[in-house]
Amino acid sequence: MLLDIDTAAVNVDLGPERLNLTNAGTYLTEANSIRSALTAPRNVLVSVGMRTTDSGVILQLGTAVSYSYRISLSASVVSVFEAGFLRTSVTMPGLVAGFRKCLISWSQRVEGGNVVSELACYNFATLAWAFATATHTAATPVATDTLTVAAATSGAAAYTGGLSAFWAVHIGRRFRSTTECAGDFIADPAAPSITGLRRSPMLTGASTDLGIAGEGSFAGPSFLMAAAATRQADSRATGPFVNVLPTTPVTELVLSSPLRFYRPTPDAVAGYQLCIRYLFHGYLSPTVNAARARIHVRAYDTLGGATISPVRFRGFSIANLPVGVPNQPKLTWSRGAIVSVTTSSTTGVWVDLGVINLVRESSNLSYFALGFKIDSAVGEGVSFQTGWMLNAITVDPLTLDMSDGGNGDTEGG
Repeated sequence: MLLDIDTAAVNVDLGPERLNLTNAGTYLTEANSIRSALTAPRNVLVSVGMRTTDSGVILQLGTAVSYSYRISLSASVVSVFEAGFLRTSVTMPGLVAGFRKCLISWSQRVEGGNVVSELACYNFATLAWAFATATHTAATPVATDTLTVAAATSGAAAYTGGLSAFWAVHIGRRFRSTTECAGDFIADPAAPSITGLRRSPMLTGASTDLGIAGEGSFAGPSFLMAAAATRQADSRATGPFVNVLPTTPVTELVLSSPLRFYRPTPDAVAGYQLCIRYLFHGYLSPTVNAARARIHVRAYDTLGGATISPVRFRGFSIANLPVGVPNQPKLTWSRGAIVSVTTSSTTGVWVDLGVINLVRESSNLSYFALGFKIDSAVGEGVSFQTGWMLNAITVDPLTLDMSDGGNGDTEGG
């Protein structure tokens, strides 16, 4: 069921059943509303004008003495009820003395033996959201209940904003996420910016097997099958090269310990070092040539204060790392940009190390290493002592167009 004042009278059903509600003047009604007597999963959405002084029932499925579910407003608080019980409530943000268009989205999903109600409220004027979630037992709506919009049954507890304040009403038989709700009723989300690309389909196999030149041969299937195979291969998700969540993160200090765990970074920039704790080795798919690295780190004052020295990070892709192999090929590496953390945190922050060109050995094996440095500021170790710990690291491979030399990261050997 979908009523929308922007495209028709608010009582006109724009849903698949095309069954209009009855306009009773100050409210809309549908007696014995079997189609809206939906159990979870269910979503009820209302777009309506609101003021700080408004109150009353916005929507109800029920009778004069009971209800299956209800949405009401009082003192700027939107409340959702079911089978006589309050499920959850939230204050609509940014209400004033004049009407402001608002959105209420109440969605339910089944989780095990319970039901989760998610209530999201949005103010179109202030662009502000408010949310609430509750877990509760399931309820069964009554098929003979009456659906009423802008009041309770027979116009009782009418919404003071009036029927003219309603823009849209939607009742559906599935869970609608807040993200989907925003895309459908507020604005289309911007398309994401994709760093990677998909390879152009290429013919595969020996030319003698393609059969495109001989009499009676047809080029179409040969080209299409090779193109489809390439497209399908690239559509498969490439797993992360690194996806690590340390169970007991180590706190790194200006003074590295034990020293045998550390080496200077391959670019030999003063102060930057690698640690075997953050050195990862694995196989790279031949289809990828770059990776985006992210780390979740906590930088803090180990003495309990709020001041820290800046902590610098950069990612390195390394091939042919000297590990005692006879006739070891020359070390090659690629590095990303330096990213700094300058603020103390109790829980940590995600840091994007950017896109790094990948280097690999002839076997397609490669290393990824996290380079880091703690700036030793005046007072370090006296009034404060900076420490940091790695909570998580992900390195996700992708494919880039390298015809212009890559993404600008320095490579060396």
